[in-house]
Amino acid sequence: MKTHLIQVSIARKSTQIKVYPSSVFLVSYFLMQSSLLVSEQTNSYEYCEAEIPKSSSYQPHPTHTLRNIHVVVRHGDRTPINTLPFEGSVAWHCNVANRRAVGDGHISAMLYNEAAYFIPESDHPYTRNFWRGNCTTGELTERGFKQLRTLGESLRGIYIDSLALVSHLLQPREVLLRSTDLPRTRQSAQALLLGLFPAHFRPEGTIVQHWRKPIEIEDMMANYNKCPRYGERKAELQDLKEYRDRMDTLKPLRVKLRYYIGTDEGNTGEEFHMDPLMCRACHGKVLPCVEDSSPQVPQSDCMPDELVGQVMDQSDWSYNFLYRDEELPALAVGSFLWSLTTTMQQSLASPGAMHTEGVGGEGPYKLGVFGGHDTTIAPLIAAITGGLPDQRWPAYASSVILELWAPEGWNGEEVEENDLEGPVVRVLYNGEAVKVKGTGGSEPWCPFSHWLALVAEFSPEFMGEKCQKIPVKEVPGVN
Repeated sequence: MKTHLIQVSIARKSTQIKVYPSSVFLVSYFLMQSSLLVSEQTNSYEYCEAEIPKSSSYQPHPTHTLRNIHVVVRHGDRTPINTLPFEGSVAWHCNVANRRAVGDGHISAMLYNEAAYFIPESDHPYTRNFWRGNCTTGELTERGFKQLRTLGESLRGIYIDSLALVSHLLQPREVLLRSTDLPRTRQSAQALLLGLFPAHFRPEGTIVQHWRKPIEIEDMMANYNKCPRYGERKAELQDLKEYRDRMDTLKPLRVKLRYYIGTDEGNTGEEFHMDPLMCRACHGKVLPCVEDSSPQVPQSDCMPDELVGQVMDQSDWSYNFLYRDEELPALAVGSFLWSLTTTMQQSLASPGAMHTEGVGGEGPYKLGVFGGHDTTIAPLIAAITGGLPDQRWPAYASSVILELWAPEGWNGEEVEENDLEGPVVRVLYNGEAVKVKGTGGSEPWCPFSHWLALVAEFSPEFMGEKCQKIPVKEVPGVN
């Protein structure tokens, strides 16, 4: 099969996207990102599916015991959130059984499945330019469900089979399950839990409470209403000369995109285009084509492969630019990170205690599963590390794992500041250890005292002040 190599420059680094043209379009998007890793190893990045931790390469702490982990994930592969003006050339098919993954654990016995969508035939006036199939926008696909289940299976091999962090059989009091209140994140979190505890490891009748917060008070991603400073700071960053200059260079690209896609001036941002184009690319679906019989346009003029790479290039640059800022990530997920740290402290204070039902996720559970978005993962990893070099857009099923380790038999003895002999935290991003902001040396272990100092600025008192808009100073004599 003939292949094309598309040259893409991302965050001042050059890489190649290999494209396999056939009756449909397929992008295998591999980017080398060795600079993101604590180790010297070279790793690959693929937007369509994140790397996962593997038992074969996992290294536990040499002397400490694992006390607690938080697994924060982006949902798996999904259908586009943004629809193009003409979607009739593609079809999306979703497995309705996945829409109720956990429930009572007996999907086959249910009288009905939740949210079974249907799309009328193309002669219906409302669906003429909509895709075919049985999916709605932003819906988790079968592939996305499997991605999170596979991640859960891999994590089981590490944290349950090897390290025995929690019981071999599912004990709901040891586990917390939480997600944002959207179907794709709920299903992804549940799929991860199914991978951690397959059917034969779930005692009959076992039910795990799935916690969510009302969207009005959600803290797993930026909350523009409760934290208006976030929107203000984002606007400030996008008004900087560096950002505006970059946007100016994109004018020729946007003209091409409008030609092939048909979007108007108001929908030409990189995120709008990246979403539906990468969804198609991940599934090998045809790119948008212009159908015209005029002399100026060939009979079927389809979007060239390299435009997808250019759109992804810009999307990566934008995420890297915004989340290397010190303030923006904290405004997005600082309160969420504070709540995770509170559980870590409780785990050290009462290593044998676990949360009980009805407390909304409070308490020192041993294993926390959190289903979120790219807008959860990107600011979270930035707040923890201070910004990774050349940060990419988080791939589907990306994971951030916070591990809390303590010496065997440790019961809260005082330790010197930044002492690695006491409790320590390690952060894994898609299976690779990353350094916590402000820690020295080459090792990924962060003294818990340093972690507490880092997260102290995310306390409710501080965040309450940080999240308010900066008042506009009045100029004397100006009305």
